[in-house]
Amino acid sequence: MWRGIACLSVVFFHSTLFCYQAMQSSGQPLGFAGVIVALTARGWAGVPLFFVISGYCISATTDSARRNPRPARKYFFRRFRRIFPPYWTCIMLTALFAALLAGVGWGSLVTGQLGAILQVPHPAQLDAWQWLGNLTLTETWRTQFGGSHAMLVFGPAWTLCYEEQFYAVMGLLLLVAPRRFFRTATLLSLVIVASCPVDFPKSGFFWDGRWLLFAAGIGVYYALNYAGARGRAVILAALLAGALSDVLWRAGMLHPRLHFSILQLNEAYAAFTFAVLILALHPYDKRICAIRAARPLFFCGKMCYSLYLVHYPVTLAASHALFNAGVTTPGQTLAVTVPVCVALSVVVGWVFHVLVERRFLNPQKDVTAAAIRVGAIA
Repeated sequence: MWRGIACLSVVFFHSTLFCYQAMQSSGQPLGFAGVIVALTARGWAGVPLFFVISGYCISATTDSARRNPRPARKYFFRRFRRIFPPYWTCIMLTALFAALLAGVGWGSLVTGQLGAILQVPHPAQLDAWQWLGNLTLTETWRTQFGGSHAMLVFGPAWTLCYEEQFYAVMGLLLLVAPRRFFRTATLLSLVIVASCPVDFPKSGFFWDGRWLLFAAGIGVYYALNYAGARGRAVILAALLAGALSDVLWRAGMLHPRLHFSILQLNEAYAAFTFAVLILALHPYDKRICAIRAARPLFFCGKMCYSLYLVHYPVTLAASHALFNAGVTTPGQTLAVTVPVCVALSVVVGWVFHVLVERRFLNPQKDVTAAAIRVGAIA
C-alpha cells in the first residue's frame, strides 16, 4: 500500500508541474484548487518514501540470505535480474517514444520543458559516455570520473542510481560481514553522518546523505525483529532526530559546515517522518490491509516499479499537450489533467508489468522468512 501511495504521489507531482510553474509565474492568489496543486507539488516526497521502503525490504532479503551458503552471489543475481532488464526495456521505449514524437513534429512535448525538470532528450543528443551512464545507472556520478556532462534519458532514473548503490553496498556488507551485518550497516551510517561536515566530491553518491534515508528503513526492520526495548528507543530517537534535521538546520542548531541542500533536508524530513509512522502503525498493519478502499493502492503498489518507470514520458507528454490545449488553471488541471495522466500511467504501467516486469520477478517461494515472520508493512 505504501508503495502505491509513494508512486502515485510522484505521478501527481509530474502531472501538475506545468500548472504549478504557471501559478508561480503569475503571482495570482491560489484559491482552493491552487492550494491543492501546490500540495501535489510536494509529491516528490514519494521518492524518499521509496528509499525507506527499500531499506526495509532489502534488510529482510539480506537478513534471510545471510543464513544461506554463498549468500552474496544469489543476492546480486536477484537484484540484477529484478532491476536492470525492465529498466533497459523502459529506457529504450522512452528513447523510441521521444524519437517518434520528434519525427511527427511533436518533439517539443517532451524536450526542453521547465529547464531540466521535465524533459526526455532525443536519443541522438546523448553521446557514448551518457548512454553508458544511463544503461549502467551511474549517470548521476559518472561525470566525476570523465566524459561529458550528465544527461538522463528520463529524469526519475536518478533515484534508481541511488537504489543501485544501496543494493551494491548491502551486497558487499552481506559478502564481508554476514554475521555482523546490522552492526556493520550501523557503523557505515555513523561514518556517513561524521563525514557530512567534510567537503569532498559527493554529488550523486550515496554518501551525500541519502544513504541515511535507506538506513531509516533498515532501522525500522531491526526494531521490529531484533531490538529490545532500549534498542527500539534508540532507533526511534535517531529517526526523530532525522525528522527534525530540517527544523534544526533552519534554526541554526546544526553544524555550519554540514553540506546539505534544502532539498536533501526536506527529503530527510519526509523519510524519517515516514519511518516513524510505519513503526508506530505496525501493530495495525492487518487492519489497514483489510480496508477495501485501499485496494487500488495495493494494485498500484504491486506494479509500482513498472508504474514508476513508464509514468514519466506518459505524464510529461499528456500534461504538456493538455496545457498547450488550454487546460491551464488549477481547477482544470485537477479535473482533467491529473485523472488523464493517472489513468494513462496506470494502464501503460500495468501493460508493461504484465509483458515485461513479471518475467523478471523473483519466485514467490523466495519471499524471505523474516518478512513472513514480521508481516509485510501495510
